[in-house]
Amino acid sequence: GFIILTMDGVVRYAAPNAISCFRRLGLLTTMPGHYLSELGTQLLKENDPVPESLPLVLTGKAAVDSELNANRSAVSMRSLPLYDNNGRIGAILLCRDVTELRRREQELQTKDATISEIHHRVKNNLQAVSALLRLQARKTKSDEVKKELQEAQRRVQTIAMVHEGLSQTADEVVDFDKVIANLLRMAVDLATMKDQHIDI
Repeated sequence: GFIILTMDGVVRYAAPNAISCFRRLGLLTTMPGHYLSELGTQLLKENDPVPESLPLVLTGKAAVDSELNANRSAVSMRSLPLYDNNGRIGAILLCRDVTELRRREQELQTKDATISEIHHRVKNNLQAVSALLRLQARKTKSDEVKKELQEAQRRVQTIAMVHEGLSQTADEVVDFDKVIANLLRMAVDLATMKDQHIDI
């Protein structure tokens, strides 16, 4: 929707969609004839964060963007000052309800944080398993058991390395060359431990 402001920032006309946007924000009064900055101030609660650009948008004094958040709703606004040969004569303010968009963005941030926490816990658990296997291998007196525990530890380390490579790719692109190089090194170490020969 759009709102037409006078040079002083008084609402001259508000389109139905613009009125709907401000109704969702909690505005109960009519808009025409009132200072838009005062209407916007009424919607804000004490200690609410206020974007620096909001006063400029609500008065129409500069071509800037801002957002007004109130009543669990969000409205994106852009002011476009109007000029004639003598200077600024008012402004047009474009507004759009972005409540659903901001809600989805918040959901994505929450999901990303949850996934990141899961990756972190998996990494820690794999490190713990590897450390326990290494400790057990040191304590055992049987060479055969020691070799089996060391092999198991290397397998866990391989899983941990692949998991870390996958979990650090936010754009879903994996550096395969880096992963395969590390895997080959581990394969060679494992084969050497078993007195086997591998050609790569």
